[in-house]
Amino acid sequence: MPLAGYLPLSMLYPPDATDDTSHPKYTQQWEAADLIAGDMHYINKYASPNLLGKWVVTNTTTDEDI
Repeated sequence: MPLAGYLPLSMLYPPDATDDTSHPKYTQQWEAADLIAGDMHYINKYASPNLLGKWVVTNTTTDEDI
């Protein structure tokens, strides 16, 4: 098992990963992308508010995220 498998989740996620506030960054890149892949915590926090028509691939989706 890789070393990361032995670490607690608190070390893998930033301390504010559960923070529900949005802080959009790089809006132009989010809007230009057709496919967005990554962690849902980061997508919720940094993505442009409008992701209509975009494919989002993630491994941490909950009912609230949809």
